[in-house]
Amino acid sequence: MNRLLLRLVILLTLLTMLLSLVAPVTSAGAQESNDFLPDEVLVKLLQASEVVGLAADYDLDPTPLDQFGSRPIYRLRILDGASPPDRAAQLASDSRVVYAEPNFVGRAPEGVQRVSWPKGDESGDYVEQWAAGMIRLPEAHTLTRGAGITVAVLDTGVDLSHPALAGRLVDGFDFVDLDADPSEVGSAEQNLHYGHGTHVAGLIALVAPEARIMPLRVLDEDGSGDIWVLAEALAYAINPDGNLNTPDGADVINLSLSTTHETRLLAEIVASVTCEQDDDPGEDDDCLVSPDQHGAVVVAAAGNNGSSIPEYPAAEGVIGLLSVAASTQTDTLAAFSNYGSWVHVAAPGEGILSSVPGGGYAVWSGTSMATPLVAGEAALIRAVNSSFSAADVVGHIISKSESINGPVPKRVDLAAALNIPMMGEYRCTSTVHWITADNLVVPPGETCNLVGARIMGTLKVEEGATLSASGLYVKGSIQAKKAASVTISDSTIEGSLQVEEGGSAQLEASHIGSGALFVKNTGGLSIWNNTINGNLQCKENSLMPTGGGNIIQGNKEEQCSGL
Repeated sequence: MNRLLLRLVILLTLLTMLLSLVAPVTSAGAQESNDFLPDEVLVKLLQASEVVGLAADYDLDPTPLDQFGSRPIYRLRILDGASPPDRAAQLASDSRVVYAEPNFVGRAPEGVQRVSWPKGDESGDYVEQWAAGMIRLPEAHTLTRGAGITVAVLDTGVDLSHPALAGRLVDGFDFVDLDADPSEVGSAEQNLHYGHGTHVAGLIALVAPEARIMPLRVLDEDGSGDIWVLAEALAYAINPDGNLNTPDGADVINLSLSTTHETRLLAEIVASVTCEQDDDPGEDDDCLVSPDQHGAVVVAAAGNNGSSIPEYPAAEGVIGLLSVAASTQTDTLAAFSNYGSWVHVAAPGEGILSSVPGGGYAVWSGTSMATPLVAGEAALIRAVNSSFSAADVVGHIISKSESINGPVPKRVDLAAALNIPMMGEYRCTSTVHWITADNLVVPPGETCNLVGARIMGTLKVEEGATLSASGLYVKGSIQAKKAASVTISDSTIEGSLQVEEGGSAQLEASHIGSGALFVKNTGGLSIWNNTINGNLQCKENSLMPTGGGNIIQGNKEEQCSGL
């Protein structure tokens, strides 16, 4: 995709974004009818034998709509028209009942954030996009690509024939239509959520290209699904054939969906999937895999309300579950992303390119896009650490993440999670996309084109060298002495930018932090639409500087006064 077009598409995405389709509810009496399925209630009993008597006492059908495996957990039909929240409250006070709750509805939160899909094959941009460099994916792939690991995607289904997923899919299931075909249903013209699952699956394939993907359709064409279906799909993901002695289940489960309702059922089943809270190892009821197998890591989207209000299952607090926020190209929390103490890490989630039905690629923004990047990371970690439990993987991801500013202070770093040290000094002599290094040098006479690089120390442009950079982040300073030219746009420099005794210098739409912009004895200076927190110093330049639209917090020397 043309870089300018991609930037425009990202801008349109952000301008059209609505933060979520699920409105928070403060009380049972205020709940909207579309927050739960009508005329049914979910009940867990102390004893399965109590179901008939309980049904008679509370006007419920004694023949359950469904039972969760062999556990005394039932979907029961309400016969007298009572509201599910009211009937659940009545049941919860009965000594025969462990818990009772409505069958709440969850949704994928990005339904109205998709923009028009680009046409044609943009697989090159998909592989080289900014998110991959930000999380140091190319370096991670030097050690592992996720072979031997299975990631389950519980979503709207997938395009089973998409090239990005070719050879990576295992058999799945459609829990909406109850058949073995987990394909996407609907169309891009009629359904705003159409393609959500394919987009999510494509990001897992990007991060862990040798992992297997198990597509499980739990959301309908409008991006909606109920808690019972989600619980059933979680159980299936960890044990597809129902036999605890066959290790055919997922090692990682991706949940790019949410509801504002905390539910006992979902918390119980997620715990049974991660297998980290087995209070009685002698009973297999607490864990849905055999004792000699590890549970699955569950990775869940934090939601898109731009709020600290918890969303579930991300906020369930289950050991072995990881809650994911969305970050930006500037390594800050995305404005739409939820945050709070219940959110563990952030990952790139703004303007993310991935697969969509029909063989194409599209940009989408949301925590749903950040989540599969972290699920893919969990797959890479499990591929090289087979003894890690779900809790081990979650703790490892958090501890190895990069510190960033904002209400979610950690952003994932895949190379660090695989114990790959950061590149020391990188010598740039060509076009380079999205690298991360301690320091970078452009050698004498060489030309360096940087796209999205992250330099944690100093960037030096040596005599006769040319630097052209966009999307650059430099934690230290940029020093260019006797360079042929320096052109920087859409970048952040935490320190200072010093250009001396060289050709031209151009700075556009960038941010200089605590340092200064110092330009001395150059062939020309052009700065437009920048923010400079320090001083602007211009000395002995052969041409008068040009520019405008700049915000300069410090002092300007006389030769710079017109800027």
